[in-house]
Amino acid sequence: MAEALDATGIQTAIRRLTANTATAVDAALALNCEVGAIAKSLVFRGVSDDGAVLAILSGARRVSLQKLSQAVGGSVSKANAAFVKEKTGFEIGGVPPIGHNDSLRIFMDDEIRRFEIVWVAAGSAYAVFPVAPDILAVAAKAQFADIGE
Repeated sequence: MAEALDATGIQTAIRRLTANTATAVDAALALNCEVGAIAKSLVFRGVSDDGAVLAILSGARRVSLQKLSQAVGGSVSKANAAFVKEKTGFEIGGVPPIGHNDSLRIFMDDEIRRFEIVWVAAGSAYAVFPVAPDILAVAAKAQFADIGE
């Protein structure tokens, strides 16, 4: 994961934790921050093209499948663990916003910009890194969109 960070130019350090951060609530407790400051990375599957779509949003919000489908330009469905691992190279609960096996279409929920810094998974449920949302969007080649509720 450190190599992927270097490749994107994000200047931050990966923080390894003893507590599991697989959910936004767990991560917020481990980092002593509000749930909204956790940027969760959720993988979806394009219904027509079988492509992977990554949605990044605040831990306090849920993905709206309708809004995400609109942003993608086609229907999406939840991806299973095998699909997530195949497309990203990471397991659910530790999927980072960068450094994936395949090219993903990536969308970030507009609301996440209200945070100066967010914490994102760094490849496992025990590693995270802090980053500003706008810097993350550039590094991940993400498009901001209203995809949450």
